[in-house]
Formats: sequence, C-alpha cells, structure tokens
Amino acid sequence: MIRGIENFIVKISASIGLSVPEKHMYYEHLLEKYNSTDSYLHLIEKTTELACCETLSEISFSPTLKFSSSSESLLINFKKKNFVCSQKTELHTEVFLYKMLIGKHKVRIELHFFNNSLFYYKYFFSRVNETEKLELLSLLYNKYLNKDVYQPVELIRDTRANYIYIDSSVGFTLNYFNASHRFFSIIHQQAIEKVRATEQKNNSKVKELYSRL
Repeated sequence: MIRGIENFIVKISASIGLSVPEKHMYYEHLLEKYNSTDSYLHLIEKTTELACCETLSEISFSPTLKFSSSSESLLINFKKKNFVCSQKTELHTEVFLYKMLIGKHKVRIELHFFNNSLFYYKYFFSRVNETEKLELLSLLYNKYLNKDVYQPVELIRDTRANYIYIDSSVGFTLNYFNASHRFFSIIHQQAIEKVRATEQKNNSKVKELYSRL
C-alpha cells in the first residue's frame, strides 16, 4: 500500500511540474528499456545460441518465490527497506526493483511479473573484480552443477525449462527466467508477426517498383 502511494505521489509530482527525487528518476529510466520486447527476446535467443549445462536442482529465487509466483510473495522474501521502486511497462509487465546486501556484495535485484506471475528476475553486481567473479561462478556451479567447472558456463537449465544466463560482459549479471512462461510465447509470436509484416511491406514496394519500370 505504502509502495503504491509513493509511486503515485512521484507520478503526480512529475505531471504538475514538481521536482522528483533524482534517485527515483534514475531507476525509472533504468527500467524504461522493458517497454520494448528486445530485452526479453534477448534472453530467449541465448537458449539457442549458447551451449547449455543441465541441472537436476530446481532453479528458483527461494522456496516461497518460484516462477509463476504472484507479487504478494515479495512481502515474504524482502524487507520494506530494500524496496526501491516498481514500474508497469507498455508490455503489461510489472517490474519490482530492490537493493540489498548479499554476502559482502551490494546487489540490485529486478523481478518481472506478467499477469501477476513471475517469469524473470536478475541479480546485478555492479562492483566486482575478476577474483570475485570467479568466486561467484564457483558458488553457482557448485550449487547447480555439483562440481568444479574448468571452462566457462554461460547457460544452465533445469528440468522445468528454467534458465540461468550468466552475463559478465558489463559488471556481473545473473539472469533467471522461465522460457516456457506464457509471456515469452506472446512476445515471440509478436516478433514473428512483425517480421512477416515487414517482409510483406518490402514485397509490396518491390512489386510497385517493378510495375513502374
């Protein structure tokens, strides 16, 4: 309730020209990219581009917050002081942003819901050196693969089509998503239809040019 009131006040303040805290504006801007399907389709593309390691361990945020869980589960898993903001996107998803200390690391956590069903979450470690990255990877490999891994693994999948995509290109990000979630099916179909529409438009232009030459 308090979270909703805070977001409402911020939006009203912006609409009538009052100042909005820079911190809030920064995080809202950070989440704007999720108005486009590109950020989400990028995850699905990784499932076909990268070699994948299988795990028998279920991939989930916690025993009380699994894929398809509702946003009400956030109240069980997070303290109010860790909440930063939430934002609804043009894709009808809702993104919740938290910041917390995990071990010795300051982590930004995003949780994405569609129809109040969790389909994607990620951890972003903004300040980790190479040694710390290796430590985090070692912990991840031991948890899900139960072994030491001597070659980099970027993708892990469990038996429920839940994935972990490890992105160390900028900072260090762990992306957790359920590839079989309805949301991904919807945006994948939209992408196909968009390609078809573009092809039809291009074909029409070629036909018009052909007829006039």
